[in-house]
Amino acid sequence: MLAVWSPASRTRRGVSADASMCHMSCLENLPFVWADGSIARPPSEALRAGFDTGTLVEIFGLARRAELNHQVARVLAEYADAGRCEVRLSGGHFDGLVVKVKPENLLNFGTHGEEDDQSSSGTVSAFPDAVPWHGAEGHQQPCLPEMLSLRWVRETLRRALSSQCAQRAEAKAAARIVSLASAVERREFMASCIQGLRNLGVDCCFADAVDGRQLGLTEAQLRGDVHSVSVNGTLFTIDTSAWPRGGWTAEMMSQAEQRFRRMRFFPHYWTAICQNIQDPQTLGFVGGHMSHASIWQEAHRLDLDWMFILEDDALPAPTLGLTWADVWHIVAHEIDCLAERGEQWDILYVGRTLSMTPEGNRLSGILCEPGYCLRTHSYCLSRRGCRRLLGSSIATTILHCPQDEVLATVWVKDHVHTQTREKVAALGPAEGWRALAIRWRGLTAQLIDVERTARAESQAATHLSS
Repeated sequence: MLAVWSPASRTRRGVSADASMCHMSCLENLPFVWADGSIARPPSEALRAGFDTGTLVEIFGLARRAELNHQVARVLAEYADAGRCEVRLSGGHFDGLVVKVKPENLLNFGTHGEEDDQSSSGTVSAFPDAVPWHGAEGHQQPCLPEMLSLRWVRETLRRALSSQCAQRAEAKAAARIVSLASAVERREFMASCIQGLRNLGVDCCFADAVDGRQLGLTEAQLRGDVHSVSVNGTLFTIDTSAWPRGGWTAEMMSQAEQRFRRMRFFPHYWTAICQNIQDPQTLGFVGGHMSHASIWQEAHRLDLDWMFILEDDALPAPTLGLTWADVWHIVAHEIDCLAERGEQWDILYVGRTLSMTPEGNRLSGILCEPGYCLRTHSYCLSRRGCRRLLGSSIATTILHCPQDEVLATVWVKDHVHTQTREKVAALGPAEGWRALAIRWRGLTAQLIDVERTARAESQAATHLSS
């Protein structure tokens, strides 16, 4: 049996998945698989052995220096007596900074994917994505997601910059940032995004978000009730009838666990999934759904080829050292290549969580069909995707769970909670749905991934009673 450790952060409703996904004491004697699929020693041995000089690593799990989490660094030296590794950060805002970190706060970033050759003619499916995880009885489980190659990010950016003049003229796209009008600090934070994209000639601006606290509802009404609310001329139905009024019973959780296994989730996500499905809806998430839906409507009115939708806590992933202009170039280039090959898509996750279930085909060096993944802090919606969402009831119906969970369920056509799966199936696009994603965690992160400050706290995830 192989144990899996992934430091991937999925922070939602104020809770970090870093702390809940893995209990190190349970893994002492098990073979070990890093998140990039490579097999290593058990944690206890790995910590004693440390890292070789020159190893490329990713920092994670720091409490006092949270801003350094998810930064890529290179090991300069190991001080066994002190139990520390000296590393130099590479890329991003902290490029060149030298710090000392405990080995248990370092993940071997490796060079997985550096040697592969990208094909521009079609889907890439022969590349070995990862090492399979085998169950206790030898039953082969799905492959772990592959890490995003820094080499391919740079190569894609190079190709994008060399081809942008020839390919961009016909594409009609824009960018919108979901943000409460009162969120002054967040808007100041996103000013660099707006300016960076406007410098490229992109139609980019804030989209005033709907404040769920001003809808005249209480959170108690989001626990099994159905309500209708009109916002900016659109009638929304808030249907939380699938929420168990009597609470989650042991039998219900047992059924969820069975579905978790049938959906081929990676085992270490059970704690996070278990917590998420039991966390009730918030007024903030209700307003967030309405805000995103209004942007879908705008994209449809403008007849855009695609819309880049961001939330006001998004930032280029510090591990990649990109600017917002770089992110736009890369995304636009990938979409251009998809159009040239006649590849149809509905949603493209620019930033996300790691896939929690098996991924599908690879379409380029950095693009794939994701598994079940979450977050909507940065994604693109195609013209077809807008039409399909607005033509279904998903756009105007808010369920008992956040929008990212609903969209993930639309894509994989399943959910660990049977009633949620049935609701989404009844409401979702009748014509099907195709999701694509930048590999690994994508090109962007959220503020909560890199800092622990008041501006980084999720307002949508906060319960008013807490």
